[in-house]
Amino acid sequence: MEQQITTKEQAQALQTIQGCNDIETPEQLANVISDHRVQRYCELPGTDRAQWLLGQIQLLIYITQKKVENEADLAIMTAMVDRAVMADPRMKWLTPIEITDALLKGATREFGDFYGITYTTVTGFIRSYLDHQKRLEAKALILKRRIKEEHRDREALKLLHDEIERMKASGDFVPTWGPEYIFKTKRQKTKA
Repeated sequence: MEQQITTKEQAQALQTIQGCNDIETPEQLANVISDHRVQRYCELPGTDRAQWLLGQIQLLIYITQKKVENEADLAIMTAMVDRAVMADPRMKWLTPIEITDALLKGATREFGDFYGITYTTVTGFIRSYLDHQKRLEAKALILKRRIKEEHRDREALKLLHDEIERMKASGDFVPTWGPEYIFKTKRQKTKA
């Protein structure tokens, strides 16, 4: 059954919620966090960042059906939240989809009850997200991957070192210090 989207807010809400499905598991989240092509919040240009954050807070207001007094209050709250996120070294490096996920989790009361959309509520949702179980599991997966990569790199370096030592022992490798030197084995030199 296809639903009719009647307002811009409804379409944006649906699109945002579906976008967060891309980081539903710790594995998916780990892939997003470790993808260096994905921009971090602090890497977004200032005006784009403010507009994006305003949209996310408006979406939060729409989803929770809580009210903000007026547009000026919303703009002030957005500026304060942006400032708080940019000042916190852990929060500012979140990806935009993580911040959206934090706000959606907050809206569904995963971080406890709240009684309005305020600066404290929004920043509290983002801070709580930093210690959310799924995010901690994703960070653990990333650490395991890095350890595995380092182990693989050390093994490759050891194999290279062992090969050089074997070549030195057999006389096929004579170290030189010139940057223009082209390394050839004895066999390659005799053929030339």
